[in-house]
Amino acid sequence: MSPATIELTVPDISCANCKANIEGDLASEPGIEQVTVDTGTRRVRITYEQERISPGQLRARLSEIGVVVGIAALGSFFESRVVAAFHHTAAAGSLGAASTAVGKAIATGNLRAATGHVPTRIAGSIAAAGRNAFLAGLHDVLLVAAAIALTGAVAAFLLIRSRDLHVTALSAVPPEPDPEPSELP
Repeated sequence: MSPATIELTVPDISCANCKANIEGDLASEPGIEQVTVDTGTRRVRITYEQERISPGQLRARLSEIGVVVGIAALGSFFESRVVAAFHHTAAAGSLGAASTAVGKAIATGNLRAATGHVPTRIAGSIAAAGRNAFLAGLHDVLLVAAAIALTGAVAAFLLIRSRDLHVTALSAVPPEPDPEPSELP
């Protein structure tokens, strides 16, 4: 069979990193010959072998990659918030240009690596500032995640239609089950 091509819209594609992640992950899948991502139109064009992979499998894999990209975006946001919070401390000022690298080490949760290469006299203040920056970043990312979850819950609540529910889900008390013929008087 000849290869087929499918073009899908992916609204979450916004940057070169998203493009690289999607192209790299999909291109390594068996049965996929070529992947082209256009961040401008937010479209993914996939050439694949029909006998090895189906359009449904492609959509599912793209969805999985989207979740991974979403998690990576939260991780990147967390790191940037930790680094920014650390930069605003007096302890970071004493490190000069090395403060970004120390902030990134703090964001990974490795406080030893962050304080291992600094003078002993300031290691305590770096560690304290690092803990505070980590907590500030965690606070910020949890607020964003909560806002995303709340938005999803509200959207789901508003989009559900009563006709999509089973009749028993619409009443406060479920109806009694029909008696078996052997139980009838």
